[in-house]
Amino acid sequence: MNTIYYVHDYPIGEREGKLQWSVGLPETYFDRFRRYTAEVALVSRIRPVGQEDSYTAGRDGFVRKSAYSQCSYPLVLWSLWKNRAKLRDECFVINFPTVIGFFILLFLRPRFYVLEHVNDSNLFRAKRFGLLVTWLIVAFQDRFFRSSRGVINVASYLTRDSYPPISATASNVDVQSVGSVRNPTPGPIKIGSVGAVSLKKGSDLLVEAAKFIDRDFELHFFGEVLDQNIVDSVPNNLKSKIFFHGMLRKEVVLERLGELDLYVQASRAEGLPRATIEAMSVGLPCIGNDHPSARELIDSRFIISLGRNDALARKVEALSDIGVYRALSEHSICTASRYLEPKVLEIRTNFYSAVFGGCYD
Repeated sequence: MNTIYYVHDYPIGEREGKLQWSVGLPETYFDRFRRYTAEVALVSRIRPVGQEDSYTAGRDGFVRKSAYSQCSYPLVLWSLWKNRAKLRDECFVINFPTVIGFFILLFLRPRFYVLEHVNDSNLFRAKRFGLLVTWLIVAFQDRFFRSSRGVINVASYLTRDSYPPISATASNVDVQSVGSVRNPTPGPIKIGSVGAVSLKKGSDLLVEAAKFIDRDFELHFFGEVLDQNIVDSVPNNLKSKIFFHGMLRKEVVLERLGELDLYVQASRAEGLPRATIEAMSVGLPCIGNDHPSARELIDSRFIISLGRNDALARKVEALSDIGVYRALSEHSICTASRYLEPKVLEIRTNFYSAVFGGCYD
């Protein structure tokens, strides 16, 4: 096939011919398709180019923006609708659930599509019209799954009985190596969170929970600020302890993770948190807000409800015990080892070989 249209809601920008994502997708993210197509054309929103040190991809022209990528959802959807007859016979790989993906599946009804099931149906619940969008996803998702050429999900808790015969579970995380078990360091405990500063990522919950930590601490956010109200909500007495670093290149983030003592996954909704696995790969103990994705990764004793103000403080205090800290660090190393690149690459390769091996049969 000449082109795979890859559908995603993540906004993209462009600088010097390289694509720029609002999230740290690995540069090899689209290499899974090189055996089957001449190019990957992205269908997403276009955003203004961000910080100088933010992440770039699309190094050799294999990945490009499609003509259907526009600056807003309405313009993207209108562009797709105008070309629906032509697009019906194209090949789509669709991140699901996404706004653009849902529109394509419901109204364009492509004959050949693959679903990358990356999140649960509650993804949009906290957003405007979220309850309606969630209801629509739940109402139609099983039909979309059954009619697809194949479904690959990022976490086993997402698996559904309505999946087609070709399906697999493989995270989008490619862990290159894992570190060793760590010891707590002297001084303030350095806590980190990676991802957009937003309600979806639970950044507000983490800021609120930090108010109840009795130990000396620092809290570091690495990610684009999507909700300035969260930054503004930091009380004056914590402004010297809570830091917002913006979006950084992946290698810089990994370096910063190595300087932390603790990682917190605060998300309200998540597929399988890439950043948590990367934090685990350097041996960081991890605490997670109660969600199926966190329960798939994190020691059950350190799954908490961040809505309870003192929950994080109590777990932070527990980690002052070197035995507890080392045990949680060891759990992180063992968990991250499941996502080493050769293991997940083999699963993905076998899945897409089955999907595209008989393409358009």
